[in-house]
Amino acid sequence: MVISAAALALQGCVKNDVYEKNVDIPRFAWDYNFKPAFRIEITDTQAVYNIYVTMRRNLSYRFSNIWLKVDGTRPDNTQDASRLVEIPLEEPGGKPLGRGIGDVYEHRMIVRSNAKFPQKGFYEFRLEQNMRENPLAGVMSVGLRIEKANHAGSVQP
Repeated sequence: MVISAAALALQGCVKNDVYEKNVDIPRFAWDYNFKPAFRIEITDTQAVYNIYVTMRRNLSYRFSNIWLKVDGTRPDNTQDASRLVEIPLEEPGGKPLGRGIGDVYEHRMIVRSNAKFPQKGFYEFRLEQNMRENPLAGVMSVGLRIEKANHAGSVQP
């Protein structure tokens, strides 16, 4: 109990420059029409950010990668160009990447490093599965993580 209280107290003292949100995939089968959206407010246009996609899957997911289409909208409602990104989920020999417990694996993959946001305000990102299979079985959740590039543990090119 004392340890839990100490952990909570320390958590309150640490400044967290991170946005992270995950969305559950209905029935663990990602349909083309299900396009999770993530809305984040950017107040610091001078900072540099790393953008990650997060994913939780089970071993019924039968591919070694996933292709995602990432769309974005700026605060002035202009659309950023769509990005098609391939994210590896397994090593060439079939060993799962990421962190796993039992048959569930979590992945955090950088999709853009050292990004700048030119306008203050709310940005929206949408994720769309872009695989040949529909629905895409075995995907439990997907998400977006954005952190300042100088944040401890960030990926630097």
